[in-house]
Amino acid sequence: MSKQIVDLHIHSHNSMYIGEKQVPKTIFSGDKYLSTLKENNVRAFSFTDHDTFSDTFYFELQDLISKIDDYKISIFPGVEFRIKSKNRIKGADCNFVFDNQLSKERIQELSRLVSKLQSRKHGADIKTLVKHFSNANYVFFIIPDVGKSGSCSYEDFQDVIEYVKYVECDKNNSNRLSNLIKQGLNIDYKQVFFSDCHNINNYHLKPSKTLINVNENKIIDFEDLKNLLFIE
Repeated sequence: MSKQIVDLHIHSHNSMYIGEKQVPKTIFSGDKYLSTLKENNVRAFSFTDHDTFSDTFYFELQDLISKIDDYKISIFPGVEFRIKSKNRIKGADCNFVFDNQLSKERIQELSRLVSKLQSRKHGADIKTLVKHFSNANYVFFIIPDVGKSGSCSYEDFQDVIEYVKYVECDKNNSNRLSNLIKQGLNIDYKQVFFSDCHNINNYHLKPSKTLINVNENKIIDFEDLKNLLFIE
């Protein structure tokens, strides 16, 4: 067993198509993204683009991964949704990460469903998101994105608390959301802190701090993600 790096909060150029201005206008190749993650020892990842999920980009990365013989790395479908907030006019953000055991058709269906449900301008209703993904038989968990600002509130997630597996915030960021989720889950919730990278050229400057203890030869799966992530 050894500590491996996991990053479930990365953005690609696809975020610009929904209006995200932090990502560069340069369209990088899938190989550029994947080689950068390998160089930074990432073993499992998800591109959680803002309110969009590109099945074409996902398939490109899947194909590249299938050709790698000397490095075990896993990709998972994901989206960062802007959601309506009960306490913030601008809304809140959270990442949905999905099981990657999906056929090509199911990945394409997921892309269409994300496009239908997203509401970048006003924020999507999180209960509606959970309802539709559950009814469509997708397996997923939610990571509220507290980040550095502490901008989420517990009330935004209390109706879907059973889907929350982690809270993304800096280790030293003690906040109301984290404490209330801990109480709501009645367990010691787990903190994670991913890169939230918007420009892959700068990935090395603020890489993911989230780890997982697995064998180097193991392909990280969805159950591993749900249960084993931590930060030191």
